[in-house]
Amino acid sequence: MNYRAGMRSFSVLKYLLASFFLLSGLGMMGQSYVQDVRTDTLRLHIYFPQGVSGIDPDYRDNGARMQAFREAVASRLREGCALGVVLLSGSSSPEGSPSDNQALAGLRAHALGAWLADTLGLRSELYYREVGEDWEGLARIIRTLDASWRDAALEIIEDVAVVDARKNSLRSLEEGKAWRWLDANVFPELRTAGVSVECIVAPSQPVRRDTVYVTKTLRDTVYFEAAPPASQDLKPYGPDFSDRRMLFALRTNMLTIPFANLGVEVPLGRRWSVGADIYYPWLWRSGHAAGVDETGVCNELAAADVELRYWFPRKDIQDGQRLLGHSVGLYGAAGYYDFERDWSGLQGEFFDVGLDYLYAAPLFRGRMHLEAEIGLGFIRSTGRPYECLEPGGVIYHHEGVTKKTTWVGPTRAQLSLVVPIYTRKKGGMR
Repeated sequence: MNYRAGMRSFSVLKYLLASFFLLSGLGMMGQSYVQDVRTDTLRLHIYFPQGVSGIDPDYRDNGARMQAFREAVASRLREGCALGVVLLSGSSSPEGSPSDNQALAGLRAHALGAWLADTLGLRSELYYREVGEDWEGLARIIRTLDASWRDAALEIIEDVAVVDARKNSLRSLEEGKAWRWLDANVFPELRTAGVSVECIVAPSQPVRRDTVYVTKTLRDTVYFEAAPPASQDLKPYGPDFSDRRMLFALRTNMLTIPFANLGVEVPLGRRWSVGADIYYPWLWRSGHAAGVDETGVCNELAAADVELRYWFPRKDIQDGQRLLGHSVGLYGAAGYYDFERDWSGLQGEFFDVGLDYLYAAPLFRGRMHLEAEIGLGFIRSTGRPYECLEPGGVIYHHEGVTKKTTWVGPTRAQLSLVVPIYTRKKGGMR
């Protein structure tokens, strides 16, 4: 053995001896523990039909995955786990306008957050994030395909910066063949919302001042399908209707005095509703009968109508909301009237049928609605003329005289304030 080799061996021996004495000294000072800290990351991935932001547990087994996720988180909490960061994301497929897709993705994340709040009480820990159009997810799936247009599609996604131009280029790729295939097979995978919950498991140990701890972290990730990445924060805006069901809505006409109304409308699924209104004012009759009115004016009306209405689809509302946007309706009405002026009047009955157009806009972040309506229809009335000689006196009909009136044209114009009545869905899901 030469001199340098001998010195290296001696140095190694000194290091080992120093380590031995150091550990021995620490061992005499106290007892050593090894504490395992385990981190479980639970991930949930759920899917949505096109244009829908509410959670449907029957769609693509969402309900089974959500139930398994809820039980897994509840089990960790019962074990004494501490929850770390809760990350929430939502995404949409690229068809449609970018602004609509951005809003839709945010509503999907919001709906999932509402479900977590109802089932696990995690609202205070949530950090909302949303993706919008999931171009990264689309590119990731396209890379796995064996298609003739794969490379060209990836080049468009990566190189075309303007979103509308990117979509148009993909739509025209191979005369629309690529877009149609993506629409049928890939886009449904991008209409998602995901949540990632980190559960920290740290068994308690007696703490001693002379104890040396060596901490070891074990990571265990449980996937209920991976959540897509997120790009920016989204804070919930306004009330959450995705976990609610509208029972009915009350309304009253604001601008048609003396023909004001009180009505109710009941949604039938997502696209239809049925409603009824009562027009109730009997104005000035009390003053007229008491002799207060010296001008011979009286206006009385009692009428009711029913309607069947179709609501056109609207993307920018939450799944639980109803009776918003554009609609058309078929209505029928009937009633009694008594109109008098200058001591001459007309009493009679009428019926009315027609078609109308109505637009309803949300007020106060959706807690109320404002409806504007105009209708065209047919009115048929049969009236009996009369004379009244003194205020509140006897009226004298013209014997054998009736007045029949027919009208085709505008028959209603209303501006109504609507108060929707909701109930919470059982379990926070539809």
